[in-house]
Amino acid sequence: MCILLMQVLRPSVKQHTLMVDDDIVIATNYGTGNLELDGILYLGGVYKDLYAQLPQDDVKSRHGFEGCLAGLDLNGESPNIMEDAVVHSSLVTAGCEGQSAKCSHNVCANAGICVQQWNSYTCDCDMTSFTGPTCSDGKIC
Repeated sequence: MCILLMQVLRPSVKQHTLMVDDDIVIATNYGTGNLELDGILYLGGVYKDLYAQLPQDDVKSRHGFEGCLAGLDLNGESPNIMEDAVVHSSLVTAGCEGQSAKCSHNVCANAGICVQQWNSYTCDCDMTSFTGPTCSDGKIC
């Protein structure tokens, strides 16, 4: 899963919008007008045992976020998410580096579609009659 754009917007005093790529969720707050969080704000994913508590139709991935969070603005401040994290992970590092492997127009054979991952790419061969890492293995009968 490659997230290209994530925004939390406040189009009106009592309305908040979360937009991840083309998916939009709108929440209306009838209270104070602030975005009220009842608990921890999770960035990147949740503990595996919490997935069962989420609305199953809304869960797009159970693997969490893999990539680079270039910036975070909370009320005009940029918190240090490395220092402020409730749970620290050795898998999270500071800084953003460019992707080492990028999709190119000819990486997937036989009309396969290149899907960019954070530090790699995969070929989607679903709409072809070929298989394999680059859609070049024998035809599917």
